[in-house]
Amino acid sequence: MSLNNSLPVEACIYCGSNGPFSAEHVIPAGLGGDDKRFILRGIVCKKCNTDVFSPLELEFLRKSPAALGRIFLQSEGRRRGKGANPPKLEASAKEMITPAGYAVEIELGARGRPTILPQLVLVGDREGVSTGSEATPLREYIDRTQTLLGASVVCVSKDPSEKAPALYATTYTWNGDQYVQGEVRLVLAPPTPSVWSTPLKPNADGSEPKSCARMFLRGNGQIVLKSTEKLGIARALTFFRKLINQTTFEQMTEQDVENRLVGISMSFDIAVTGRVLAKIGVNLLAYIAGADYVRHPQFQRVKRSIATGVPAFPLHSTEQKLPIANIFSGLPHTLHGFMIAGIPTPGGTCALMLHARLYGSQIESVLLGEGLPYLNFSNNTFFTVDYEAHRIERYEMMDFVRAFPFNFPRPSAAPVGQLIP
Repeated sequence: MSLNNSLPVEACIYCGSNGPFSAEHVIPAGLGGDDKRFILRGIVCKKCNTDVFSPLELEFLRKSPAALGRIFLQSEGRRRGKGANPPKLEASAKEMITPAGYAVEIELGARGRPTILPQLVLVGDREGVSTGSEATPLREYIDRTQTLLGASVVCVSKDPSEKAPALYATTYTWNGDQYVQGEVRLVLAPPTPSVWSTPLKPNADGSEPKSCARMFLRGNGQIVLKSTEKLGIARALTFFRKLINQTTFEQMTEQDVENRLVGISMSFDIAVTGRVLAKIGVNLLAYIAGADYVRHPQFQRVKRSIATGVPAFPLHSTEQKLPIANIFSGLPHTLHGFMIAGIPTPGGTCALMLHARLYGSQIESVLLGEGLPYLNFSNNTFFTVDYEAHRIERYEMMDFVRAFPFNFPRPSAAPVGQLIP
């Protein structure tokens, strides 16, 4: 079987369409893949690449267990021109505790360094603070918010209890002393200008947080109000309007972020990790064994799981992952490791698995297919990804062991090619 990945194109290796086709990274560029090497050309259609893989990979890179390792260990994502492109983390809450004990909203930059967003904070019942990591953006935010909190202000909120969460726009009108709730209407998109409103959850023990409300500017330009149910939106808006009118530039504070306690709250779909890693496995096989190999009917099940998430990829216990962790034990944390493991099966066929180690600690395994034509390369083929240099290298088994000697004495570990049930 040819190892050339430039075989004549007949159909997309994933959906079977006749194109048009686009270049597909064997390993996602955002994960450290090379933009010049290890590229599949003319065998993955543009629709699969754009409509299925791009949003799937984006969710994996920003909202998965791997996203946490990526935000703290990888200084840049996919390279685009000369500009810096640090990884991003999507989370429902990213907070930092100040020395005074109240929480502020932050964004995480390169290497997970926190930046305090421009914001107003209500501490306790009466004390107000305006703060941010940099003075200039904070002043611009104060000016914008002062204009926004005028005779009336529209707050947009989402009702998560509905099957298809709806957006509601509520108008609050200033009566000379405070904001009063007015009309509530259903909207398709947040009106401009408006404030996005979201509840501030109680502490784990059910008590009220020390910071009762905060109003901040997200990186995308949206102003967000977080307030407790006890305080309410109208009272929070009233407080921040009065605070702004009393704020001077001398009262604004730049905050140092060294050695502070950071809290992140996020949810993720566990199935996304298996789908992305399975796609990487199919891509690697297409690259080393050829497009025709991964068009084999026995790959249909895994391709369906990649595209739809059904059937889901099974989760493996820590004990089941231990042999794979041992195999990658000599690999520095600056490198991802991927291994295509082939297990001979009756009738001259084989089963294939992808084993992976991401960001030095996350171990995963996915079954790519069973009853497959036996491959004529080594049963165990390794790939490393230097996610800082965006460079991929391929190793056969003995070359990998020599380059990255195992660091464990575990005679009971399962063989490299053993299937994890």
